Amino acid sequence: MKKFKKALVYEFAGSNDLTKMAEQYAEEVTTITATDDYQNVLVAEHLKGVDFFLVGVFDDFKNEYYDLETLKYICLDWTSMSMFDLDFLTEHDITIANISGQATTGVSELMLNILLNFLRHTPEAMQYAKADGTSFADFKGSEIASQQVAIYGLGSIGERFAEICSFFGAPVRYWNRSKKDVSYEP
Repeated sequence: MKKFKKALVYEFAGSNDLTKMAEQYAEEVTTITATDDYQNVLVAEHLKGVDFFLVGVFDDFKNEYYDLETLKYICLDWTSMSMFDLDFLTEHDITIANISGQATTGVSELMLNILLNFLRHTPEAMQYAKADGTSFADFKGSEIASQQVAIYGLGSIGERFAEICSFFGAPVRYWNRSKKDVSYEP
């Protein structure tokens, strides 16, 4: 017996990865597709009787769309939950979570980009260059290896980011709710 009765998958046209995932957990799976984010393809009628909602498209998720009699779980293909009313979902006992490991590499690479931009003063240097600057003497950046990196939470994303920073020679420290068996210092 599967955990959910009826799943709705909202993903991009041409992709069926999330549909395949939903089929492992739900007896019945319906898929709706969009060709781009924020197309407002989703309507309340799609969620009628759904207890598992697997989301891979950014959209305007309105509270009145949810069937509060049946919806129990929303699962996201990304890490941000900012487009959902978390207080409303909590109030109605609807669990929301991301797919474990799904965004690990992408978020870790984004974190590396942010770190490099910060250490190398890239945004300021780009503005200076666009203004016809000729000397970058004021933009002496730091190398990752010369910085100690502290990571708050050593889940799959934190651990992947620690690996990347370690690869560049940065000493890594972390805080986690429980001790992890890793080479980094807590």
